[in-house]
Amino acid sequence: MRYLTIPCAVVVLLSASFVDAHHSTASFFYLDQRISVEGTVVEFHARNPHGLIVLDVENETGETERWRAEMPAWQALLRWLGWSPGDLQPGDHIVIHGAPPRMNDRFSIRADDVVMPDGWTRHLFRDSATNKYREATPPSN
Repeated sequence: MRYLTIPCAVVVLLSASFVDAHHSTASFFYLDQRISVEGTVVEFHARNPHGLIVLDVENETGETERWRAEMPAWQALLRWLGWSPGDLQPGDHIVIHGAPPRMNDRFSIRADDVVMPDGWTRHLFRDSATNKYREATPPSN
């Protein structure tokens, strides 16, 4: 029995390095509330564990605020939603609909839907009724 203890411990320690710890977005964002921000893309990071959009948003007084929009895991965006790293470029004008932050980070949003520069709306999470990813929605005009 003791001959199995060391190999088992080694396997457990090595496999632990492959585990990807994750957090619930509900602990960081009010998922039952919605806000929208409109602005200009400064940076678009196609990465894991989350994609990230950094954008400049003009507030009510005309001042520019730097916002961060957290997206789902990049692999999900790439595989199931058809995103590519070049989909957003600095200078693109977009609208993000999503959940406001729970913490004191006023300039943060969980991006649920992104209205792209061409007017198409890309939905980033599964539909709660069907549990399936939604197709992009064309412009309303």
